[in-house]
Amino acid sequence: MKKQISALIALSLAILSVTGCSSSNTNDVEVSSSQATQTTTTSTTTKNTSKVDSDTSTTDTIVETDNNGDTILSNLLVSETSDYETATEPSESAVKINLDDYDSDCNITEEGEYIISGTLTKGRLNVTCDGKVHLFLQGVTIKSADGAAINIQGKKKKVITLCDGYENTITDNKTYSVFNNDDKDEPNGCLFSDKALTINGNGTLTINATGSFEGTDEEGNTETKYAQGIVCKDELKFFDNPTITINSVGNGIKGKSFVEFYGGTYNITADKDAIKSDCEEDFTEIGYIYVNGGNFTINAGGDGISAYSNVEILDGTFDITTAGGAQSSALRTEYTDSYKGIKSAVGTVLLKGGTININSLHNGVDSGNSVIVDGSALTVNCSSAESEGHDGKTYIHGHGIHSDMYVYIESGSVDIQQSYEGIEGNIITIDNGIVKICSHDDGFNASSETGDDSTCMLYINGGNVYVDASGDGLVEPFYRLLANTGQKAITT
Repeated sequence: MKKQISALIALSLAILSVTGCSSSNTNDVEVSSSQATQTTTTSTTTKNTSKVDSDTSTTDTIVETDNNGDTILSNLLVSETSDYETATEPSESAVKINLDDYDSDCNITEEGEYIISGTLTKGRLNVTCDGKVHLFLQGVTIKSADGAAINIQGKKKKVITLCDGYENTITDNKTYSVFNNDDKDEPNGCLFSDKALTINGNGTLTINATGSFEGTDEEGNTETKYAQGIVCKDELKFFDNPTITINSVGNGIKGKSFVEFYGGTYNITADKDAIKSDCEEDFTEIGYIYVNGGNFTINAGGDGISAYSNVEILDGTFDITTAGGAQSSALRTEYTDSYKGIKSAVGTVLLKGGTININSLHNGVDSGNSVIVDGSALTVNCSSAESEGHDGKTYIHGHGIHSDMYVYIESGSVDIQQSYEGIEGNIITIDNGIVKICSHDDGFNASSETGDDSTCMLYINGGNVYVDASGDGLVEPFYRLLANTGQKAITT
């Protein structure tokens, strides 16, 4: 359901155009709304559809800016998944398997519940069954002799429960030579599932993904691929309060259709992306990442959280570092991948709750469509280097928030402590909340990816905005202050 956001509140706007971000000298100048640059009005509509579950209806996100700069917003998400597996304790009929009894692979070929315990050092746990299989891990240690430690195949969804009070550790092998298909690229992770997978419970799981193998790219060419921590080629969901630690030479967690979190503690160190969903088949329904609770400590060599479609955060605490964090002299020739804190390739990033701290080499929050902050407490540090250095070399420079189309801040707080540019988008609207920006260049930059800035606009309808910029505070082409009451102080 759409809701009209049109309240204009007292605006406290402090904009500093200085060399560094530590200066505290200000000279207040009263500016009435009539002194703001007048331009033709503009509007934009972005639409993204996020499918939460196969049993629930899709929902649209519509962001419209009317001729007064007011915003109409409908939520991305109206309902959560409905197919949660509630069982966290095995039934009396569950089959007990002690891995101490196996010298090589342990193979499960029939549906049912299985209690897994013990140590397996020269094999893997294989599940090859089209029916439902529920694994209860109770003190499992697996060190694979070849490739994945746990390899799950079959048509129907599988469930892994980390039983309360038990610690589990799985480690793949550095060599991958046994594959599930002729393409020789599966399994490609320490914990691999070919179909939908749910992980729940209150126990702990440590995953060590160390391997690599010769796979094929989209054109069929041979390339070296690196093992991932958890890989699911379908729907991947996490429930309850598991504690999962991942150390990976590739991606940390990858769910091709989508990844959903409903609680838990996740410590992820990955050479590539930490959490990823990249399905491009139908971005209106899949390829998204959804978080409604949990504690995340992420140290990624690539992106922290990366989705092809939407990224939706309703709750949780996040400490995200990418590529070592904000740097002032990162050469583009040395960094050729993506190093963003939270990224959506074509969808919307919705930050509706939780506490998010990002320390990124590149942009803090980045979207090919829209970024919406509506309740989260967001803190960003990213590279403040100029793109072209005095030495003639090209460097990575970061934006606190970047969107190809639309940036909208309705509530919550945005604290960009270090950046090259603070907030950049085609149309930027601030209706409420607290926004603080420290930037090497522009604080706000309303600009177009196409180079046509005639429809670009910065609307500040309310809230408290503070900008400390070495370049422009409110940048071209236009800006409009629509608050008619309260103090408006601008310093340049």
